[in-house]
Amino acid sequence: MTSLKSQLYISLVACIDMLWLLLCCVPHGAVAVAPGAVAVTPVVIVPGALGSHIEAKLSRESTAHWYCDKKADWYTLWLSIPMLLGPQLYCWADNFKMQFKDGVFSNTPGVETRAPGFGETHSIDYVDTTHLVSYMVNLVQGLMKIPGAKEGVTVRAAPYDFRYSPPSRETKDYFNRLQGLIEETYTLNNNSRVALVSHSLGSLISSTFLHTMSTEWKNKYLHSWSTLGGRPGGLHEGGEGAGKPRCTRRSRLAY
Repeated sequence: MTSLKSQLYISLVACIDMLWLLLCCVPHGAVAVAPGAVAVTPVVIVPGALGSHIEAKLSRESTAHWYCDKKADWYTLWLSIPMLLGPQLYCWADNFKMQFKDGVFSNTPGVETRAPGFGETHSIDYVDTTHLVSYMVNLVQGLMKIPGAKEGVTVRAAPYDFRYSPPSRETKDYFNRLQGLIEETYTLNNNSRVALVSHSLGSLISSTFLHTMSTEWKNKYLHSWSTLGGRPGGLHEGGEGAGKPRCTRRSRLAY
């Protein structure tokens, strides 16, 4: 019974988050709009874990198995479902895994990765390239129905390689790109402040990012920050729904 109540509570919170997001983005009442201006609040979406596509380029000296490719130009590493079928699953795992040294994660030597679609939304619509597992597609389509909305201008995404975490160099580079994307979106929309929307792990990434930014910068460029399924207080012990909820780690809200 307790588990059912917890699930209903989580569902209710998610619905409230979605409603708040739409209220933030839809203009209220009569709004005087200058020629070329927009009447909607621009949105930048930071996806959660597994929600960004990852591409890889191989230049390896050795592999885990003889049948795995050592060389390959950019291809989809996450997620292409056919790569998880048959013996090639072991090749995928060998390229997807990371090394941990001196407190920092890094790719396997000879593996270079990137998150495509930065500033666009197509890479977060579906988890996989065959569109079997939907992700943000319904949210994006809902936002696109708002008069004045335009993909890549008022509705944008900031995908990232979710395997990395601060204080990695890749995360620092991502924060610089995210700052640039928000500032560019602000400019593209006639100096309209941006609504930052984050999901799950993306909320922790966004919180860390916002802690690095000054109050003056946030007041100038951000309209709001909405988290969908964020975990600012940490995860329950044993994962969600596993026994009595109890936070094992806490962090400060940034906004």
